[in-house]
Amino acid sequence: QHMPIAKTELEFEDPYELLVATVLSAQCTDKRVNMTTPAIFKKYPDYNIVNLDLLTYAGNLENLKEVEKNPNYQFIKGDIIDKNLVNDLVKAVDFIVHFAAESHVDRSILDAKAFIHTNILGTHVLLEAAKQCNKRFHHISTDEVYGSLGPTDPPFNEKTSYSPRSPYSASKAAADWL
Repeated sequence: QHMPIAKTELEFEDPYELLVATVLSAQCTDKRVNMTTPAIFKKYPDYNIVNLDLLTYAGNLENLKEVEKNPNYQFIKGDIIDKNLVNDLVKAVDFIVHFAAESHVDRSILDAKAFIHTNILGTHVLLEAAKQCNKRFHHISTDEVYGSLGPTDPPFNEKTSYSPRSPYSASKAAADWL
């Protein structure tokens, strides 16, 4: 069994390119994903982006200085596990891009609870809200759900079986399968 690998560049198709969309972006203050918000504004300057982030150890508002004064950008400090907050936000957006993840492998080995909380339960809350409000949902995963590659191994592809090797990658694999 396999899941398709997500594209690394966001490409939005009709009807979203024909209207001003409001996007709920879950966790964009992490330095590894913060480039997405400016990229969306560059390609779609009329979009509105609502960024929901708990600002845990990896989150840093400094990573979004470039967009913080954009009138189409709104930051909300909150947890994706908060059903009431998520439901209220999802009602007001056109679609969701879900980046949120606890993602440090070493931390996951020491204590997996936060990874289960955010990566699995948080994804479930977002999915349920999207389903309830009939909203498009883009989930961003990780190649680590496929395991690890040696120097001579072929690259992962859409037919690669899942083989997570840490609580982090197992939690992301579980979220993928929701």
